[in-house]
Amino acid sequence: MATAYLAADIVISRSGAVTCAEVNTLGRYALFIPLPIGNGEQELNAQDLIAEQRAEILSQSEFNSQWIISHIESLISKSAAAPVEGSALDIDAASKIASLMEHAMHGSE
Repeated sequence: MATAYLAADIVISRSGAVTCAEVNTLGRYALFIPLPIGNGEQELNAQDLIAEQRAEILSQSEFNSQWIISHIESLISKSAAAPVEGSALDIDAASKIASLMEHAMHGSE
């Protein structure tokens, strides 16, 4: 999946926690369309990326082909202007979680 993200000028996706972490790690620009159900966690997942000007949110009810046609140039411009450096924060967190899991499974052998 990383290769697809890195090849993309814009990622259009739901804003699940893992997707937001991948977008953050790889330094991509994203248009997130959170699930319209649930407790709003997908919108919250994207807030840090929005604050860093590396993403925006659009409601599913607004997202359609006409919206894309009308906004694609703006999305590409925002993507080109967005910071390109990724963040190691999520990679470090994943590594720590994996280490904790290994320790829990194998103990301190």
